[in-house]
Amino acid sequence: MFTLYNLLKFLHVTAVIVWIGGMIALAVVNARLAREREHAALQVLSRQGEFLGKALMGPSALVTLLAGVGLVGVMGGGFAFWMAWGLVGVFGSMAIGALFMQRTGRQLAAVSAAEAPDPTRLARLRRRMSLLGMLNILLLLSTVWAMVFKPTL
Repeated sequence: MFTLYNLLKFLHVTAVIVWIGGMIALAVVNARLAREREHAALQVLSRQGEFLGKALMGPSALVTLLAGVGLVGVMGGGFAFWMAWGLVGVFGSMAIGALFMQRTGRQLAAVSAAEAPDPTRLARLRRRMSLLGMLNILLLLSTVWAMVFKPTL
């Protein structure tokens, strides 16, 4: 049956799939590339990661948020703990991506583009990017868990 609730739920779930799938795919590629010594590839991946964040993951995060808010409005009722968890997860992930991962990606691209990249700084930036990616994924997966199991206080 076609209802506004089902449409919003479809948009919400689809956006989450794109957002988290993109985050996981990028984290896997970053981890794999971190073992390589190919600085040009690292530079390209950094630029592509920034593009994917702005063109794919950012918009899917926004659709996730808007559709989720729409679902709450359509469902009626009160504001539950699991809904707050969802908002913290969405805004926390956006902050990690926009503030920290984007800046680290730019630094990584700049260092890897240097004639003779500093291996210590490069390794530190790679570790930071991996850690931020894993933290973001864990936050998003905890949010999916909360949406599925709907814990209460």
